[in-house]
Amino acid sequence: MKNSNELIILTDYRHSLYSTVKYGNASDNGIDLNRLENHIGSHGFKIRILNFFELDFTTENFTDKYIIYQSSEDHNAFYKSYIEDIIYAINLQGGIIIPSFKYLKAHHNKVFMELLRDITKIEGVEHSHSKKYGTLEEFLSDSNRIEFPVVIKSAAGTMSKTVRKAENFNDAIKAIKFLSRTFNVKEALKSILKKVIRNHYTPKSNYRNKFIVQPLIEGLDGDFKVLIFEGPKIFLVKRSLKRNDFRASGSGLISYDYDLDSELLDTCMKIYNSFNTPFISIDLAKKNEEYFLIEFQFIMFGTTVLEKSKWFFTKNNGQWVKEISNNLILEEIYADSIIKFINDKIN
Repeated sequence: MKNSNELIILTDYRHSLYSTVKYGNASDNGIDLNRLENHIGSHGFKIRILNFFELDFTTENFTDKYIIYQSSEDHNAFYKSYIEDIIYAINLQGGIIIPSFKYLKAHHNKVFMELLRDITKIEGVEHSHSKKYGTLEEFLSDSNRIEFPVVIKSAAGTMSKTVRKAENFNDAIKAIKFLSRTFNVKEALKSILKKVIRNHYTPKSNYRNKFIVQPLIEGLDGDFKVLIFEGPKIFLVKRSLKRNDFRASGSGLISYDYDLDSELLDTCMKIYNSFNTPFISIDLAKKNEEYFLIEFQFIMFGTTVLEKSKWFFTKNNGQWVKEISNNLILEEIYADSIIKFINDKIN
């Protein structure tokens, strides 16, 4: 059955889709929906722009309709949980979700991101061998297998705000208690009472925010923030570490002036091609000729790298070339990636 030519753009309760630094604060402003609608529509698609709450599964069938959508990074993933419900229902009904539901699941969720990494073979990139835990108690049961130093990350969080380094076991416990704490007075009192009444009762953990533990990659001087769109179009910046810090994200020490490096670009494309997605954001590091994929996102990633870059990298007759990006428009690059993805990967 031929797929529909209908494409639905789902925006959040603020009528926003993604973000841009072009119109001010990147966290509060979405991309230009009119420009996006016009560009996608010019390729023969019938466009509808809706809020999530406007979908009615009792009166409309979304089978074979293309869906692009917004995620959320709010605290505790309250609104994101709602978005996941809607997108998964569309998926069950046969809608064509771009990017697919598993990539929404990995957004703002480092535990699932790492699980996705575990089941995806990426040639030429070192595996992080991260461990995933749901509670402090699970970590304690497994701590004899941990080799320090490690990096501990809460499942949600941006700009390294929920990342801690642990040189030893005591550091790890302190970091996990800070990142994973879910203490509630009522729950604690109930647990104490139940323990008095029932001798064999095991109290609920007070640390139930899931987290990951990764080996620390020592000796890095920074990493690369890379955005890849269909074409390909690769935008990247080099991020350096602050003195006595292990985190490049949020350091503010960035350089857009980076020369063409075919090996680096080939590695970026290997990562990109390992996932079935129109675009991706990756944090990539290199040490002793080995590449390490730190993190990756497929939806609602920051676009500063694209909007502030003076050039991008692409291929011409099979060779990487560096092209000026002065006249590139975010909405058109986003739209072109969606259209090419539909034409090349779906139809």
